[in-house]
Amino acid sequence: MAEHVWSVLCYRASVDKVTNNISLLHVIEQLHLPYSEDWLWERVRSSGSEGISSSMELVSYWVRSDFDEPESSTMRARLILPNGESRPTDPVSIGLNEHKSSRNRLQLAGISFGGFGVYWFAIEEEVGDEWVERSRVPLEVLQQEVADAPESEGDPEQ
Repeated sequence: MAEHVWSVLCYRASVDKVTNNISLLHVIEQLHLPYSEDWLWERVRSSGSEGISSSMELVSYWVRSDFDEPESSTMRARLILPNGESRPTDPVSIGLNEHKSSRNRLQLAGISFGGFGVYWFAIEEEVGDEWVERSRVPLEVLQQEVADAPESEGDPEQ
């Protein structure tokens, strides 16, 4: 098994070509939405979309369990919504055969809406036939108090 070191949800990550160091830009801990929960549920139902559009990256850093021994593994993130539903991402390879460490960047166009509350990104590694949770990253989705927020029936673009 590879060793999971950390995972961070951010707006964007950038890797320096000279040093190979990574910069995590605009770490995301909360999303503030200026809409009522009823309005958001209606929008999800009427548009056929599942959720909240927001460009994000979930960046995970992994290392070999034995630095001298090449290994490979597979990871995924499973989004756990406040209502209990969960949505796994597609699995991705953790490349530790050539290098002693690996950064995996999962680009997300948004998340499924499951109400206001805490969303968890469970970082999982495939071990045999099972997915083993290695860490969790929280994202709190809150209703922003805005005086001119649209009513439940309006269009957010207006």
